Amino acid sequence: MAKRGQLAFTDPEELEQRIEDYFQSRTRKRKIYPRDGEPYEEDYQVPPTMAGLALALDTTRQTLLAYGRGDEPRDPAFVPIIARAKMRIAEFAEEALYVREASNGAKFALEVNHGYGREDREGGTGDGFHVAVIPPAAGEASKAIPKWQPEGDDDE
Repeated sequence: MAKRGQLAFTDPEELEQRIEDYFQSRTRKRKIYPRDGEPYEEDYQVPPTMAGLALALDTTRQTLLAYGRGDEPRDPAFVPIIARAKMRIAEFAEEALYVREASNGAKFALEVNHGYGREDREGGTGDGFHVAVIPPAAGEASKAIPKWQPEGDDDE
């Protein structure tokens, strides 16, 4: 791991290759045992994470974020490389939103790591997702919807 005050990355091409190696390493094989038929193996993708990427690059999550922002004295050539890696991780989390078992974790990861659902885009405030609600019209313009009652249930 890079020491304090020392740049973690110096070559954009090497960083890009190391990131690609990380994503390639997320593919695993698993054995499937169907009820009828022979067992077989299939490839599956282990979810990529910011922490996993930082570990693979032998750095910290905060360092990755600083490189992604282009903070001084870092070379601005690293910004699009880190941004693309973050987008690949976010894409995986977005796809998981459509899987019932994984949707809450994916929502949390998108909110905290990628600023989804936040107005300030900084993340970490714990306010949750925001939903725009249109209030009903004021005064006489609003009318209550009568309660539905099945036919023949009159109280008379």
